[in-house]
Amino acid sequence: MRVEVWSDVSCPWCFLGKRRLARAIAQWEADGGEPVEVIYRPFQLAPDAPLETEPLTEEERRAYGVHTAQQVTGYIAEVAADTDEEFTWQPAWKPNTFNAHRLLAYALDEGGWQLQGKLKERLLRAHFLRGQDVSKQHVLEAVAAEVGLTDAGQVLDSGRYVGRVRTWRTIGALSGVQVVPTFVVANQALRGAQPVPALLSLFTSANEGGDTDSSPIRAYRVAEALLEVNDPLGALHVLEPALKEHPDVSSLQLLAARAYFASSQLSRARELLEEVVERNPSDDYARFLLGRTLERANNPTEALRHFRIAMALSPSPEYSQAVDRVSTRLSA
Repeated sequence: MRVEVWSDVSCPWCFLGKRRLARAIAQWEADGGEPVEVIYRPFQLAPDAPLETEPLTEEERRAYGVHTAQQVTGYIAEVAADTDEEFTWQPAWKPNTFNAHRLLAYALDEGGWQLQGKLKERLLRAHFLRGQDVSKQHVLEAVAAEVGLTDAGQVLDSGRYVGRVRTWRTIGALSGVQVVPTFVVANQALRGAQPVPALLSLFTSANEGGDTDSSPIRAYRVAEALLEVNDPLGALHVLEPALKEHPDVSSLQLLAARAYFASSQLSRARELLEEVVERNPSDDYARFLLGRTLERANNPTEALRHFRIAMALSPSPEYSQAVDRVSTRLSA
């Protein structure tokens, strides 16, 4: 079972939600539930926070919660209970967390969900327990090194994972994520740092629902929404894993072909469209999109053939215009 968690590293309720999620997973698996993996997705509480970080005001510090050596109460006590180091609660900054989310995406690619979870914990501790500014690159590099990621500086300097973070922020927004943490299992969502019984209920409901995170329907809906906001690479990030699991689903192939076309990956688009046309010769839209791909790849003769077949299958004005356009080009 996969749990996706939209959260931020400067959100105290996300820290509490992480603790409660860990307890819920331990109970779920102890009771015979299937193993759970947790993947963190980016959400920024302050996406427009300045790059030059500002310190928290006294009022903001109080809103985060306060503790002394003699008194640890409320939600802070829950966080403290599962922290295996001397506990001090001292958030001090209002950081822009975009680069922290880039490193979390990198950790997921580099070492899977377990490594990402370790980095997430370290980033939360850096912000809340050490009072560090997690927008600063030297802080991020040091925190990443704690979990074995020694090349974090190179990743940040290179600009990698900027698009990935933006894509998943968009996916979250399109999916209606407005509160963090938000826990999503098989298309079912639970908002806020809910108690352990509520999380267990989510697991049970998702397990009985029959839908899965690899559902081609979910992948299609998310990718289509990303294409609508002009993010073809983001759409492909969602579609490519789905296509590996469902290689013969024509709707996924067509949508992926659109994304490849929109991102100028014409050979990949052509390959997919030729598969669809071979399997279903009467698919007029696949014929038309294949013609568009061939036309853009400077193969007007083959493009015209597919445009004419598309028009014969469905007399769409768009198809007719394509035939006229390429015919004129060839006769010039």
